[in-house]
Amino acid sequence: MCVPSARRASSGSRIRVHGGTHVEHAPSVHYLDAAYRPACARFGLRFTLDLVRPGYFPKGGGEVVATLEPLGEAGLRGTRMMERGALVEAVVLGYYSDLPVHVGERSVNEAEKRLRGVCRARDIKLVTRHEQAPPARNPGGVALAAARFQHGMAAYQAVAKRGRAAEDLGREVGEALAAFLSHGEPSPTVDAKLADQLLLPAAFAAGETTLRTERVTRHLTSNAQILRCFAPCEIEIAGNDDEPNVAVSVRGPQSTSEAIF
Repeated sequence: MCVPSARRASSGSRIRVHGGTHVEHAPSVHYLDAAYRPACARFGLRFTLDLVRPGYFPKGGGEVVATLEPLGEAGLRGTRMMERGALVEAVVLGYYSDLPVHVGERSVNEAEKRLRGVCRARDIKLVTRHEQAPPARNPGGVALAAARFQHGMAAYQAVAKRGRAAEDLGREVGEALAAFLSHGEPSPTVDAKLADQLLLPAAFAAGETTLRTERVTRHLTSNAQILRCFAPCEIEIAGNDDEPNVAVSVRGPQSTSEAIF
């Protein structure tokens, strides 16, 4: 929704979305804010996300407002993310509604424990925080671990559900980010889920976009197949399913006037 809205609007746009904001098998609002939003800014697509009310499975009822800046004459531009560059920040977050404070604390502490070794070895200052979210239609929450570099970003989430310990959430995201940070050179510049999400803006951005994905997924290859059917782009994925640390290249239109939106 953000890509066509920003392309067509001569002034800023606001998009209000209702439903689940933190559910399994989908990027949460916190994931989008930590990874997708700064990645889109590299294409010239800038927006903010305001979480008015969280919505968790099964009742949902959340509300998010996205405020988009107009693209202007420059339009979407391809970007290069083949080397990470310097680390900008590394964060662990626990965000929970209608649950005791110690739930968020336990998930954050467990994630920090899993990241302690790599952060010490690479002299990384890890920022940790836990937040009590506004009331929701039913209890819920998320643990998130994220890192942002000059030319790359990655985020990992684990959504709370009945019967799953807070420590399990923290362990999952902490170990995932630790593995991403521990890669040797050349290192992946985006996490596996972010890679498939970035194909859309890249397909309509003027020029070439290059990045290194953490792993080739079915989502990445299927999104590429769909975009090839209707977008003015060429997409190359230099690896097969489940192959790690793979280069991805997307050549969009030569100019923004060629885009179909």
